[in-house]
Amino acid sequence: MALKLLYYGQNVGTTVPDVILSGNPALDQPALAAAGYLGGRIMRVAASAVVPGGIPVVVPCDCDSASNIPFGTLINDPGEFSGSLGPSGSGKTPCVRALWYGLVDSVAFDTTDSYTLGGPLYCGGTTHSTVGKYTASGHKGTATTQVVGICTSLPGAASFYGPGSYQYGGTNNWLGVASLL
Repeated sequence: MALKLLYYGQNVGTTVPDVILSGNPALDQPALAAAGYLGGRIMRVAASAVVPGGIPVVVPCDCDSASNIPFGTLINDPGEFSGSLGPSGSGKTPCVRALWYGLVDSVAFDTTDSYTLGGPLYCGGTTHSTVGKYTASGHKGTATTQVVGICTSLPGAASFYGPGSYQYGGTNNWLGVASLL
């Protein structure tokens, strides 16, 4: 899982991906992953380009366009289990918003940017190949200056201890996020 929530915020489970699901996990999982539906990624609400019926969907947020407004962070990954995206799960794309606090792994943050504890986090864009990813100011989307979070833990730092002294590994390979969405 690419997102570890320490403080849950508000979960929104009514959105769907803008991907046609076949019902076959062997086809759906790679299709969802290729379209950027990975846990921890920043999503935006959009009109469907693929799913029939014109229903609203969530897609990875590209902040190189001023009209793309970050909505929330995708909770789950594609997978075979009931908590996953796709036919094995609900087919929904649950997002978390409303000031959640947690950690995202390298599929959800720009691993080439430099982060500062307490520094602002932004949503990336196509210019830096960071669509839907948390970034520092070096690789943020070019069309927005909206801060989407605060950096609470640096990737590569020594062990991270959460509430109740839960250890999340010897070396922290996660980016800590206090969400402002």
